[in-house]
Amino acid sequence: GIFIDGVYVMGAGSIQSNLTDVSSIEILRGPQGTLYGRNTPVGAININTRVPDGDLDAFVSLRVGDYNARQLSGYVGGGSDTLAGRLTFWTSDRDGYQYNLSTNDDVNGKEEYGLRGRVRWEPFSNLTGDFVAFYDPTGPRGLATPGFLAAAAATGHPFRDFTSGDHVVDDENVGLDITEAYGVSGTLDYDLGGGFTLTSITGFNAYQDDIRNLPTDMLPQSVVSGSNQFMLRQGWSEEIRLTSPDDGFMTYILGAFLFAENLKYGTQSIFGADANRVLPPCP
Repeated sequence: GIFIDGVYVMGAGSIQSNLTDVSSIEILRGPQGTLYGRNTPVGAININTRVPDGDLDAFVSLRVGDYNARQLSGYVGGGSDTLAGRLTFWTSDRDGYQYNLSTNDDVNGKEEYGLRGRVRWEPFSNLTGDFVAFYDPTGPRGLATPGFLAAAAATGHPFRDFTSGDHVVDDENVGLDITEAYGVSGTLDYDLGGGFTLTSITGFNAYQDDIRNLPTDMLPQSVVSGSNQFMLRQGWSEEIRLTSPDDGFMTYILGAFLFAENLKYGTQSIFGADANRVLPPCP
C-alpha cells in the first residue's frame, strides 16, 4: 500500500509525479492492518511531505538536458504560528528521442506539470489540522513500444531494432497518452487529554489514464489502431484512530477505515485499410 501524508493512494500510476517537498519516506513491513487504514498484507510505503511552519522559505531548481529537456521545480512556504502553508510546483518537458520514419517526426516526447498545496492550521493548543490539495496532469506523450514483429516482416517493413542504438521507429500512427491525477484531503488531530489522541483523516483521490491514440500494430501501414481509457476514482476515504498514552504497561490503537472506489475501463480497436494484408479475413 502507498500512502501520501497518511492518505491511501489507489494506484501506483497516480504517484508518478515530482513530489519536490518530501520530508521522509517510510517502508513498513506488513501486514499493516491497524495503522494507515486499508489492509496491506505485504507492507506499506508512507510518504510524508514537509509540514508548513511560520518561517518564510523558498526553493527553485532549474535543470536542462539533451533532447531539449527542461525541468523547473520549487516551493514557497510561510505563515504564522496558527496558520501556515506551502505550495510546491513542477514543470518538465522533453522532445522526442526517437525518430518516426513513417511520419518524419520525433516521438516519445513528454510534457508534465503539477501543483501541490498544504496548509497547517492550529487554532487551539489541542487541535491541529492539515489540509492538502494537488493537481498533476501529465501529457501529451508518445507511445512507441516493440510488437507485432512477424506481421511487420510480412508486409515488407521489418520492425526496427532498438538495441542497435538508432532510436528509430516506423509507424503510421503516433501514440498519444494523457494522464491526470488530483485530490484533496484533511487530517485533524485532537488531544483529548490524559495522553489520548483522536485522529480523523478524510481523503478524495482520482486518477485517469487516457490513451487517445494507441499505435497497436506498430507498422507503417494502416492496419489497426485504438484507444484505452482507464479511470480510477476514490470517491472518499475516512480513517478514525484513537491512540492511547505511551506511559503505561500497554499501549493500543483503536480505529476504523471506510473506503470506496470506482473503476472504469474502456478500449476500442479500429481496423484500417491495410488490415486485410496482415490479419486473417473474418468468416
